[in-house]
Amino acid sequence: PNLALKPFTGASLNAMLDEGARAYVNHPRGVSVAADGSVKASSIYNWFSTDFGNNDKEILGHMIKYAAPALKAKLEAAKDIDSYDYDWAINDAK
Repeated sequence: PNLALKPFTGASLNAMLDEGARAYVNHPRGVSVAADGSVKASSIYNWFSTDFGNNDKEILGHMIKYAAPALKAKLEAAKDIDSYDYDWAINDAK
């Protein structure tokens, strides 16, 4: 997820977390659906799966909650998450 530009506060915490979830789910590094309907999600959803759900169906439910309409329709048609991926390129910086 993107780093917030302002600090979390008690009053803004839930709104900022929702905003971050919405931004992440709707960015290809968070989740993408190929033309064949296969779902690729960030490995964060796999590594921390219990934070998002206990199985693919529940994780997809989390994604659907925050997805924009076009992505939401594709995710609603999905039965499971086909693959997980994470971009480690930042670790290659020298």
